[in-house]
Amino acid sequence: MVYPNKGLKNRDEREQANLFTVLHKIRPDTKKRLHYVAGIGSINKPGECVFIVDESDEVMFRNLKTFWKKINKEDRSVVCLTAASDDKYKGGVEEQALMTMGFKVYRNSRLVDFKKPQIH
Repeated sequence: MVYPNKGLKNRDEREQANLFTVLHKIRPDTKKRLHYVAGIGSINKPGECVFIVDESDEVMFRNLKTFWKKINKEDRSVVCLTAASDDKYKGGVEEQALMTMGFKVYRNSRLVDFKKPQIH
């Protein structure tokens, strides 16, 4: 589980502690297999890996090159979660980056009162 900062990471670890108590009884190796980290740069473990990235736009665009190097391997998979991957703005840099990396984008909300971003 990858988070953009330690505050979110620590919150989720605390809130999910009971879940992992149960999982550990079912599958004792759970704690060895699941890791919470703040930022993707700290992940150096080789081998098969699934990244679940919370607030992925912040993690991804903090350093897109580092993000790409970490996930662009045959034995790596990534699921990115964010409230607004591209703010529904067609042609934006976020959309271009996601398309370039070959991501499939799934939206589970509908657009309400969207306005094109303006620079003042």
